[in-house]
Amino acid sequence: MEEFCKKQANEDTVEYCIYHKESISQPDIAKHELKRLLIECQAFVAKETHGYIWQNQPFCLIYTTKDSVPCLWGSTNFGDFIDDEWFVVYLIFKLTETFPELVASVHDNDGQFLLIEAAENLPKWISPDTSFNRVFINRGMLHLVLKPQTPAEIAVIPVTPPSIQHSLFAVSNSPWITQASSKILAAVQNRIDGFPGKALQNIFHANVYVNKKVLYILDAHPELIAACVQAFYLRDPIDLRVCRQFHHFPPEDRVWTTIPMTRCQYAQLEQQHFIPDQRSGYRLSGTLPSTQRKGYDLGMKICHGFEILCSKVKSQLDVDSDSNMVDKRQHERYIAALKRIGYFQNEVEGSKLYQKLLADATRYISSAKENPNVQDSSSCQTVKMLKQIELKQPELVNLKIHAVDNIPNQEADDWMYLDDNDVNKLVKDMNEGFEKLRKSKKSKNNSKTDLDGETELLNSVKKVEKFVESESGLEGVEVKDNSVKLETSSFMDSLSKMLDLCMDLNSTTANAESDSDEFLCSAESSLSDNDDEALQDSGYQTSRDMRHYMQQMDSELAQTEMGKSFKQNVPESSKNADQQKDNSTNAPVNIDLNLAENFLQGIKHEAALSGPVSNVLGSLGVKLENLDLVS
Repeated sequence: MEEFCKKQANEDTVEYCIYHKESISQPDIAKHELKRLLIECQAFVAKETHGYIWQNQPFCLIYTTKDSVPCLWGSTNFGDFIDDEWFVVYLIFKLTETFPELVASVHDNDGQFLLIEAAENLPKWISPDTSFNRVFINRGMLHLVLKPQTPAEIAVIPVTPPSIQHSLFAVSNSPWITQASSKILAAVQNRIDGFPGKALQNIFHANVYVNKKVLYILDAHPELIAACVQAFYLRDPIDLRVCRQFHHFPPEDRVWTTIPMTRCQYAQLEQQHFIPDQRSGYRLSGTLPSTQRKGYDLGMKICHGFEILCSKVKSQLDVDSDSNMVDKRQHERYIAALKRIGYFQNEVEGSKLYQKLLADATRYISSAKENPNVQDSSSCQTVKMLKQIELKQPELVNLKIHAVDNIPNQEADDWMYLDDNDVNKLVKDMNEGFEKLRKSKKSKNNSKTDLDGETELLNSVKKVEKFVESESGLEGVEVKDNSVKLETSSFMDSLSKMLDLCMDLNSTTANAESDSDEFLCSAESSLSDNDDEALQDSGYQTSRDMRHYMQQMDSELAQTEMGKSFKQNVPESSKNADQQKDNSTNAPVNIDLNLAENFLQGIKHEAALSGPVSNVLGSLGVKLENLDLVS
C-alpha cells in the first residue's frame, strides 16, 4: 500500500497521515497499535459522519508505511465542495484529541494549506518550499517544527530541513517547543468551528421524479448520489451515447420521492441546462405545473447520471468481486468499538433503529475501504443493486414514494442566489478585512519609523565615509552591493532630530575641540613627564607645533566664505552675540550633519535626474524614495 502515499496529491484532494508516537523509537509496537487503532478510528469517524453525504469521496484510512514509517493513510477528493476538506481537518483534530498517542499531518495539492489561514502570523522564512515535514496535529493542537531558537533546541530540532523522523521525535517528546501560537491556532480553529453540525446543515432534501430502481438504490446506498451527480456533471459526448436508449433506468416507471444530497450537488444539477436525446424517451418539463418542473428536471438528470455510471463497469468480474467485504473478526471488533462510543444510542440490539444504524455503519466501512483492484466501486455497487432489485424488490427503509397530489413542499434554495443586499454585505465584510489589515501594517510601520530612519541615515553616512577611505585601483573603487533603502520622509524626520540632538550636545561641549585636537591631546596627556622629555628629544615636540599651526589655520579658514558655509557645534551657553561669535570661530565642524545637508541639496538640484549625488549613492546601494519630500 505504500505506493498510494508516494503519489502526488491530486487536484481537489486532501491527504492525511496518522502516526503513532512510538513510530520512531519502537516501530514494531507502533505497527501493532496502529492496526488496533484503525478499527477504533473508523468507528469514531462513522459516528461523527453519520447521516452525512460526501461530495465525492468519504473519509477513509488504511494501514501502510510512508518513508519507512508505519502510519494510517487516507485521501479524500472533495471536488468543488471545500467544506469537505475542512470537515476532514476537523476529524483529524478530533481523532488526535480522542487518541493522544496519535500524531497527524494533512496537506492537499496546495501544500500545507493550514498555514495559509495563519499566513499573517508565520515567520517570514516559511514558504511552500520550506514547510515540508513541519506541520502536525497532536492532542487536538497544531504543532509547527520551526528552526531552533536556542542551543538547547538544537538537540530536539535540526538546523537543516527536518525529516519525518525528526519532526515526529520533536512533536512527541517536546510538544511545548513545537506547539503553535494562539493566533495561529485560532486562525485554523475558525475554519473548523461548527462541525459536525455545520456539515449536516449542508444536506439538502430535494423532491425528484425518478425511475423506481433509482429510488431503491438510493434508499439502500444514499452515498451513491455523489457518484451519480459526478457522472452527469462531467459527462462527455461518449457518455451521452449510452443515454440514447436507456437499458437500466427507462422513463416509463417513475415515481416522486425526496432524496438527500449536498447543497453543492444540488447546485451542480440545478444550474446545468440539459436537453435529453429524443430517442431516450425523456422530455422537458415545459407543460408541467410550476411546482413539479424543478423536480421533474432533477429526476431526469439523476437518471442520466446513473445510466452513465452503469456504463463505466468494464467487466462482470469487477461486479462479482467481493473486494469490499470486511473480515468477520474485524467486523466484530468494529461493532464493539461502535458500542463503546455510544453509536447505537442505547438501542436494544435487533430493534428497527439498531438495524438501521448497523446497516449505515457497515455501509460506511465498506465504502471507506480503499480498493485498488476495482476502478469504479460506485459503478459496480450500482450494477449489483440492479441485480438484487431484479431478483427481489427490497423494502424501502429511508425513502418514501409520494403521490402526485401529495408532494411535500421542497426546501427553499434561495441560498443559491445572491441579491443586492448579500453582495453589499460581502463587499462590506471584505473592505473591513482589508482595512483591518492595512491598519495593522500601518501600526507596525509607525512603531519602527523613527528607529529605521535614524538607522538609514547613519548607514548612508557610514557608507560614504567607507567609500572615501577605500583604496582605488585602475578600474576605480570596488563597492560591495549592500543595498540600503532610504525612505526620504523618515530621513527628514531623523535629520530634524539630529539637529536637535546636536544643539543639546553643544551645551555640554562648549570647550570641545576638533577630532584631530582630541587625538593629539589624548596622546599628549597619556605621557608621563619622563616620557615627555624623552619624546621631546626624539622630535615629538613637533606635534605641539603642528597643533598650534592647525589652530591658526582653522581660525583663518573660519573667516572665509567656505568656512562659514560649514555647520558647527556652537555652544548655547554663550550669553551674548560677541561671545557666541568668538566661540563659533573655534567650534568644531559637524561632519555628519554637513554631509547629510549636502546630500539633500544635491538631490534637490538634480530634480530626480541622474547626477553626481544620485550616482554616488546608487553605487553605494542607497535607494531614494519620495523625492518630492526633499525641500
